[in-house]
Amino acid sequence: MIKLVYEPINIMEIYEMIDRQGCGSLVTHCGFAREDKSEEGKTSYIEFEPTQETIGELEEIATNIKEQWKVNDIIIIRRMGKVMVKEMILAVAISAKRRKDAFSACMQTIDCLKKYKTIKKKEIFI
Repeated sequence: MIKLVYEPINIMEIYEMIDRQGCGSLVTHCGFAREDKSEEGKTSYIEFEPTQETIGELEEIATNIKEQWKVNDIIIIRRMGKVMVKEMILAVAISAKRRKDAFSACMQTIDCLKKYKTIKKKEIFI
């Protein structure tokens, strides 16, 4: 399941949504907006805007992960809009029969997500 949301991500909902049938491991990752300091000041918040290709790119990542690892299910939820520092911007959950597949698939998913280019990001400083 791939979702773009404009409201805060509820990690507990992911546990209810993910397929755990025959699952021996469930690995989750939560990414947060962090405060960076630069010449422009401290991060106040970040604005994320999807493009028309965003869902397709996330679905492609999920498909590739399912082809490379023995996973039962994968959920990627990505926050859009205005996100304050310390708020969750990303949740990834992967269920698998074995923990090695779940952990490896989750790590690879995160690495792929760091490279995607279809979400516009604007950092607002104070």
